[in-house]
Amino acid sequence: RTGDWTTYEDLVQKYHPLKSNADRLATGTPHEYIGFNGADTIYNKTKLAAKLKLAGVMIWEAGQDCRLVPVTHGITTHVRTCPQDNSSLFLAIDRGMKKVSLICN
Repeated sequence: RTGDWTTYEDLVQKYHPLKSNADRLATGTPHEYIGFNGADTIYNKTKLAAKLKLAGVMIWEAGQDCRLVPVTHGITTHVRTCPQDNSSLFLAIDRGMKKVSLICN
């Protein structure tokens, strides 16, 4: 065990196509896994939070989500890193909120 960390952005690129219902990936070492909240889990947690009228949802580190569009800071452009639109955790939150809005209205 190295104690290294891996971002969600790293996972969607390294394990493409990463299934939206994936919450655990094998590292290649027996009995060792990387656990995370994938897009389907974030979507379902968002729907539940809205249904229970909770104040919101939390992402540990927003900068670790994959990028849907290129982002430019000064002279540096960071390219799109989401292999598919449904890879984005932010879009999963958006979809979850829209689903609850449709149900409640």
